[in-house]
Amino acid sequence: SKNKTNIDWTVTVQVNHKNIKFKIDSGADHTVLPANVFQNVFQNAKLEPPDKILCGPDRNPLKTLGKFKTNIEYKGKRCTEEIYVISNLQTCLLGKPVLFSLGLGPNLNSICQISAADPKAKFPELFKGLGVMKGCYSIKLKPGAIPFAITCPRRVPIPLLKQTKAELERMVEEKVITPVLKPTEWCAPVVIVPKSDGNVRICVDLIELNKNVMRELHPLPKAEYSLNLLTEAKIFSKLDANSGFWQIPLDKKSSYLTTFITPFGRFRFQRLPFGISSAPEHFQRRMSQMLEGIPGTICHMDDILIWGSTQEEHDQRLTEVCKRLKNSGMTLNAKKCIFSQTSIKFLGHIIDGQGIHPDPDKIAAIENYQPPTNKKELKQLLGMANYLARFVPNYSDILFPLTSMLSNKLTFVWEAPQEAAFQKLKKILSSDPVLMIFDPKKETTVTTDASSYGLGATICQKQADGRRSVIAYASRTLTPTESRYAQIEKEALAVVWGCEKFRDYLTGMQFKIETDHKPLIPIFSKKNLDDLSPRLQRIKLRMMKFSYTIVHIPGKELFAADALSRNPQKVPYKREELEAEIDAFIQMITSSLPASSRRLDELRVAQLKDETCQKLTDYVLKGWPSKKEVDTLCAPYWQNRYEISVQDGLLMRGCRIIIPKSHQAEVLNQIHEGHLGITKCRARARCSVYWPGISKEIEEKIKSCTACIQESSNRHQPLIPTSFPERPWEVLGLDLFKYKNSWYLLISDYYSRYPEIARLDRLTSAEIINHCKSIFSRHGIPDVVRSDNGPQFDPVKTVEFKDFAKSYGFTHISSSPKFSQSNGLIEAAVKTVKARIKKSRDPYLALMAYRATPLENGFSPSELLMGRRINTTLPVATTQLQPYSVNKKVLEAKEERRIEGQKTNYDKHHGVRNLDELDPGQNVWITDRRKEPKAPDFHPEPEPEDDCDVTGYQHSPADADPGCPPLMSSPQSPKTYPEKASSSTEASPDPYVTRSGRTVRPPERLDL
Repeated sequence: SKNKTNIDWTVTVQVNHKNIKFKIDSGADHTVLPANVFQNVFQNAKLEPPDKILCGPDRNPLKTLGKFKTNIEYKGKRCTEEIYVISNLQTCLLGKPVLFSLGLGPNLNSICQISAADPKAKFPELFKGLGVMKGCYSIKLKPGAIPFAITCPRRVPIPLLKQTKAELERMVEEKVITPVLKPTEWCAPVVIVPKSDGNVRICVDLIELNKNVMRELHPLPKAEYSLNLLTEAKIFSKLDANSGFWQIPLDKKSSYLTTFITPFGRFRFQRLPFGISSAPEHFQRRMSQMLEGIPGTICHMDDILIWGSTQEEHDQRLTEVCKRLKNSGMTLNAKKCIFSQTSIKFLGHIIDGQGIHPDPDKIAAIENYQPPTNKKELKQLLGMANYLARFVPNYSDILFPLTSMLSNKLTFVWEAPQEAAFQKLKKILSSDPVLMIFDPKKETTVTTDASSYGLGATICQKQADGRRSVIAYASRTLTPTESRYAQIEKEALAVVWGCEKFRDYLTGMQFKIETDHKPLIPIFSKKNLDDLSPRLQRIKLRMMKFSYTIVHIPGKELFAADALSRNPQKVPYKREELEAEIDAFIQMITSSLPASSRRLDELRVAQLKDETCQKLTDYVLKGWPSKKEVDTLCAPYWQNRYEISVQDGLLMRGCRIIIPKSHQAEVLNQIHEGHLGITKCRARARCSVYWPGISKEIEEKIKSCTACIQESSNRHQPLIPTSFPERPWEVLGLDLFKYKNSWYLLISDYYSRYPEIARLDRLTSAEIINHCKSIFSRHGIPDVVRSDNGPQFDPVKTVEFKDFAKSYGFTHISSSPKFSQSNGLIEAAVKTVKARIKKSRDPYLALMAYRATPLENGFSPSELLMGRRINTTLPVATTQLQPYSVNKKVLEAKEERRIEGQKTNYDKHHGVRNLDELDPGQNVWITDRRKEPKAPDFHPEPEPEDDCDVTGYQHSPADADPGCPPLMSSPQSPKTYPEKASSSTEASPDPYVTRSGRTVRPPERLDL
């Protein structure tokens, strides 16, 4: 037989007794001749003006010269037909009217059925691989969008790492994603979802990005309009895009917005990801533009419906659609495409040659609604009826046999009048005006509810008169596994099941979800995936493809969904796809917990033996009572009751295992086994374990840990600023510094910050005292001199400076050991002076410039100390050098602001806290500078005994672990020493001498 792909599409017929070879064109409504054929064969025929404009396959008008009526014959059959003459036409085309008149229709019909049944033979490239559509999509962000990025990937179970890597490599190979090698502002987490076939699905959590994405809001085609076009349809085909979103490329800037992190690195989408909120409407717009102008086609997201009143018309339209798709770069999913069907399901209706019929599935929940068996069930039924059908004429009369049964005076009976009214009610609920055709422009609401044994859902739309009309109903019984879910998980299951049941209506549009379970609101709107139980995680992931808002409605107002969930369709048990995915996801979560299988089994057994865990499990499976009725053992879990579930035999709060009392101490030790701080230990616990009060127990554990206390640093106390002196040269700071192998004495006035410097020949008290006397002779004797505890000032090692202070009549104050910041002004002055000297060729000019430069208060050190500006190398008017009095009030106000600012910055930077008040006899920890920290490999010699830091303390709890350093009863005060005469031992004249008196001896090989 002749090959189907080599069919002869030509036929020779007699036109006015002359043989003409025509090409069969089942899509042509008219028979046409080229102008040159007409002139050569029909010279004597007379053309009449054309009565219509003919268009070609590209929808462009053809140049029609005219028409003539003639007889056409083929194999004994004859017809009279008008033939149009076209300029620039190359082939004679035989149109549909002639084909059927001459008996060519049946043969042609079989040919067309062959082409329609297998369009893959004509367009093989349409069914190969993942296509790339022309034109990139750009994701637009709202003004002021704040980037969101995570730096650590979510944990993936080891058994799934291989499949995860393989899926990533497949997506890279198909150019859906590509690795990211540079920093990005946006980075989303990824969730690995195991599939029932052993593979995995990579779901990117783009919730944070979606909050900032601007949407196109392209309207979907109106269902009523689309259905009106289908009234004469007889033959149907439906095409399904192959991963439609992934066929639209992203521009580079948008691509980086979709960056996500995995255990194998960061990647970004090169194609439009499924999780972007703006993806559905953009895809719909692209598809609508692509198929514009082709009759007999409707595009609803990635489904393309093609129909025709005849096989030939259908095939022509199908061919044109395939051409458009081919030119756009799109490919189709061959497994989901159907061709040349006599009936098809579309937008909640069944369309066939006899017309348009409601889809039985959308009203099956009502058709299969069982009669009530008591007054409570009757109230549920009538609650739904009153809510949906109260606008129906004579409604109260129709339902009187039912409503009368609610009277307390009557016993509930179900007889013929009640059954008749019940059947009428079901007919009302499943027909106009209660049941309406879906309109994507109207406000759409999905209501869902779950009972202990069933799910119920409705999709409704608000009509112009304000009433709600139902688009479809849905209900089903829970599977044995689903019936063991926690109530919050059943309610969440109802939401995702209802939305997926109505996905044909909801995909690509914004809608509202109503639920009577208030805890669902934050789960679907605010909470992160990591804070949810595994089942809720998977359910929320399934909802990412929808654009919705969820609101709480009191149960007494959720009539329809509540009634349907309590009277669900009794369908035979069939394992739902969602249930299988949830079970696989739970297995993945539990296998990813940081515990071995043996350890998890131990915890399962421990939970079964624990009284609290037993009661919690009972509450989870049967429902929680009111707060007052909750067992005292379970009361601490009340506020988190909606997060508690049983997963794979483990009692869990979210993704964290609830640890029974018998194992809490052991787990607490394991949490702190690395001796991490409170914050990190809490973070570690949040990854896997939970019991009430765990956060406080972690804090107490760490505060009582001897090893942690010994290694901890003293917390900073609020800064106590030094008060500003009353007059110049009242308080001085004194310190020594070394510069280029020479030691210097620096004295700075606390009032003016005026520095005086002297070079020291020897590091002795006598040398320092001589320079102090010289400086004091010029500026006067101060009231207070502050210094550190160097050997030149230490009264234990020498009494010379003490005697000097006594003889000159000033007070000498030394700072606490290892606490130089108590004399902060002089420490800062040393840095300032050394920096000026290092940078200047002439150190004297540098010092002069510093003394003449105004401070933050607006006055220079020389002005504050001497009451005048000093003359420098910088030109200045002589009037500026005259003595004057500094405005003391202005100065003190500015200094007060400066000191307050320093305190604020210090306290904020160091996170200061006041020390806790102590009780007499209370034990505290102190830092003993005489002892080095313990080290495994060496034992250093102790330092001098007088090096003990007493500037801070820490509490030692009464239950502290043994082995801690000796305790002191109260904070140690600075030591005081009795006055006694001692002679100073002068240091060596060698200039290489440290402040402590040690002589520096260079190595022999460097002794040049």
